[in-house]
Amino acid sequence: MRILKKPLVRSLCGLILVNGTAALSVENNFTSVFQGQGRGCWGKLYVREQAIEWNTPYSVCSKSAYTVIQSDLNSKTPRIAFALERKSKKCRYQVIELSFDPAYPDYWLASGYQSLKDFESRAALNDEMKLRTLTCGVQKVSQ
Repeated sequence: MRILKKPLVRSLCGLILVNGTAALSVENNFTSVFQGQGRGCWGKLYVREQAIEWNTPYSVCSKSAYTVIQSDLNSKTPRIAFALERKSKKCRYQVIELSFDPAYPDYWLASGYQSLKDFESRAALNDEMKLRTLTCGVQKVSQ
């Protein structure tokens, strides 16, 4: 059995760390500013490299760090979901999801879920969950 020398081990660990970081930054480089449309959705959603912020008339989610919990940006219908690491007092949502429908190329759908459980069970959205969820058409205004 051959024992690796410390500099080589450090190099390998550094390579793993750099490659892992690169993979994370691809997901985290989804940065844009979106303008909400409609009465309950008017406001802006800011997706930055290290923070997210979403302001609407009924929910003010101040700047927060996030974790990407789901990402498929290379499909025909791209989507990405962010879990807020800390929620401000006036923020109603723990998870914010952005999804794109090519049938409406000018808009994305931004959805806010009050909990990770609501997000995970969104396929079976019942009436009670609909009251806790906000879905808005948002237009990308800048990157």
